[in-house]
Amino acid sequence: MSLLRSWRVKEAAQRPVLVSYRGKVLRKLVRNKTAMAGLALMLLFLVVAIFAQWIAPYEPNKMDVMNIMSRPSWVHWFGTDDFGRDVFSRVIYGSRVSLRVGLSVSVLSGVLGALVGLISAYYQWLDNLLMRIMDTMLSFPAVILAIALMAVFGPSELNAIFALSIVYLPRTARVCRSQVLMVKEENYVEAARATGVGDMRILTCHILPNIMAALIVQQTLIFALAILVEAALSFLGVGTPPPTPSWGNILNESRDFLRIAPWTSLASGSVIVIVVLAINLVGDSLRDVLDPKL
Repeated sequence: MSLLRSWRVKEAAQRPVLVSYRGKVLRKLVRNKTAMAGLALMLLFLVVAIFAQWIAPYEPNKMDVMNIMSRPSWVHWFGTDDFGRDVFSRVIYGSRVSLRVGLSVSVLSGVLGALVGLISAYYQWLDNLLMRIMDTMLSFPAVILAIALMAVFGPSELNAIFALSIVYLPRTARVCRSQVLMVKEENYVEAARATGVGDMRILTCHILPNIMAALIVQQTLIFALAILVEAALSFLGVGTPPPTPSWGNILNESRDFLRIAPWTSLASGSVIVIVVLAINLVGDSLRDVLDPKL
């Protein structure tokens, strides 16, 4: 009974401490100029993606044969491509695909990876089997494995999301497993187990909340990587198929005209760099704020 009482007292005492910790983390994040700069850029691109049909001056696939390969001007800010399509409008609409794929992969791989990591670390008899499967998947380069999966599934945005989620699942699973192995040995977990608390409640209420910081940082990095690999897949012709604009297939369509019309590729390439940089800035800042060792 004394063990049960001490566990309940500690659980009740942790609630105001947790609220205070969250407030402190939020204040530190707001004061971090790097995080705010990255977050502002991310929000800007998110707004552009959501309101693309009102922001874009032209339809992304509207052809103007009288203005093929026209240079950047006040009429066409990023110029036009070899079909006379407005590059600026195509880049804006392409943000929908890239951000949608990146966010979906980050969430899906995070959920599945956390599930695998929790089960593997908590139930040791499954650890060896699950981790060997993860190690096998990690032995393949991300782009090569993604291309192989897309060859099986076929080129489409939805298939790209599933393929990239499978590719990045092992990374989340390994991070989750390492965190669970440390947390499950803590006294409050042992006390909960001794008082008869079920495994599901221990995993969801005591272990998972204490490893969320590491998972959040990991998924921000996967968000950026998914955007890069999706662009690579579309550039190679196995990602989002034309005529749907994405940053990768815009680069693919403009590579043959790089010398005579560099603006067609510089626009989408620059946007990819800026978005990935913004996400990495936010991820690094979150790591600095959430890591108690720093």
